[in-house]
This record gives sequence, C-alpha cells and structure tokens, in this order.
Amino acid sequence: MAEFTSDIFSLISKVSSEQDLDLTKDLDRASFVQKIESEFDLAKNDQIAVHGFRTEELFRYVVIGLGRTKVLKKEDAGEVFSNDEEIRIPDYLIITDEEEKFFVEVKNFYQKEIDKPFRIKKSYIETSKIF
Repeated sequence: MAEFTSDIFSLISKVSSEQDLDLTKDLDRASFVQKIESEFDLAKNDQIAVHGFRTEELFRYVVIGLGRTKVLKKEDAGEVFSNDEEIRIPDYLIITDEEEKFFVEVKNFYQKEIDKPFRIKKSYIETSKIF
C-alpha cells in the first residue's frame, strides 16, 4: 500500500505543480480533479496503451511466478532526467537469484501467421542500447 500512496502523492505533486494549483483551495482542487478525469478519459480510449499496460502487468506476474527472481523493478515509471533526447528507458530491471542483471523491454505482439519472423526497427534497438 505504501507504493500506491507514494504513486498518488507523486501524481498530486506533478499535476499541481504543472497546473500551478494550490490544493488547499476548493477551486484548485476542482481543477485538479477535472485534469485527472480528462487524462483518464484520454488514456482509457488509447487501446494501444491499454493493451501495452496489460501486457507489462502480465509479464510481471510471469517473471515473479517463475520463482527465480530476486528483484523485479519497473524502470520506465516516474521522471527521468537525461541530456540525451533519444534515450529509451527499458520497462524492467531483473536481477535473478544467481545475481544476473538485465533490462527488459516488454512488447505486446500479435500476428496471424506464427511462422513469420518478428521484426523490429533497427533505430528502436539502437535507442534501447544506449541505456
């Protein structure tokens, strides 16, 4: 529950800061709620993002269920500061029980013909290598 509370406070801080809101004032609190509702409506209608989020959550449960994971950390949440505009932060850091460390970028992928190769753009891979 502490993680959820932390996420809520981060959201409140980010939105109130960006919108220059004083949440002790009723009008500003109403503006905050309106902004959150507006963003929620946009997010729920973005089917690619919805499926991507679900895929990441399912991946998380699979990794935990395998039982050999010491650490699973979500990397692409929260703010990141970088002087490289092309850097792509991976979805997860995994540390196994054997102390192996690696980053994972989770992808939601579907194709009708399973024998066709999975293709990904070289530029996407290059920006992922930076991290």
